[in-house]
Amino acid sequence: MRKIFISYRRTDEVAAGALGRDLRKLFGDDQIFRDKEDIGGGLSWRKEVLRAISGNSVLLVLIGKGWANVSDKNGIRRLDNNDDPLRLEITSAFNEEARIIPLLLQNAEMPREDELPSELRSLAEINALKLRDDDWEYDLGKICRTLEKAGFKSLASAPPEPPGAKSADSSNKVAPPPTPTRQSLDEILPGLWQVQIHTAYMPGVMGQLNIEMFPTGMFRGQLINPMGVTTVEGRWTANLAINQIGLQGYQTNGFQTAPYVVVVQVNNFDARQIVGMTLSGENVNWQRVP
Repeated sequence: MRKIFISYRRTDEVAAGALGRDLRKLFGDDQIFRDKEDIGGGLSWRKEVLRAISGNSVLLVLIGKGWANVSDKNGIRRLDNNDDPLRLEITSAFNEEARIIPLLLQNAEMPREDELPSELRSLAEINALKLRDDDWEYDLGKICRTLEKAGFKSLASAPPEPPGAKSADSSNKVAPPPTPTRQSLDEILPGLWQVQIHTAYMPGVMGQLNIEMFPTGMFRGQLINPMGVTTVEGRWTANLAINQIGLQGYQTNGFQTAPYVVVVQVNNFDARQIVGMTLSGENVNWQRVP
């Protein structure tokens, strides 16, 4: 089956996950491929990726800020490594003559031809689409229409099952009700939240954070406490293995800018509320803003 393949750097994993979930809802699991969900244990990453990318596939390349210049731990640019996963995916797509659609995250720009290895330089000539926090639904709709024009069938356009298609043997059976699945932490985080901050050393509310968590992994908000009001922004992460939320960026009051780093150990959560404690000992209660 032809696939919609999502290619991304780990720094853009949140955006890739959000895009993958939305596309699976619209096109179904069978038409979407993202390594984290579709490569099982004991399988060769390289073989599975190369098998998934064929001439009738579409490769969605997520391009964040500084995408072309991301370096490894030794300071060597990743795109200059022949075994770089992203380079392998795009090269394979070119070799298979698959369609490539660059998706620009936030304020990212397409890399120039002279910034790319020789085998990837054709990427600079391809028209890109946008995928922005503030216009996620609009941009997602444009991406979906492009995929439909490329021949992928959305679930909404699938023909209904004709009458009498079910066998007589199954007509008398009652299907069991679907088992509800709990959303994961990274699935519920995008949206507007009001966070009450308490401290064990001082009764009452210590502060309030009004924050918007974007599907692309960015956040922006205002922190209100006895010291005044500061604007905070940066990138968020969710560690699903240990239920932790990480916020890392900057805070500014208009005169001074300082690092803003918060790690929340989550105790309980659902789609409307998150309860936990920061590593510095503050109790936090996140309430979703309708």
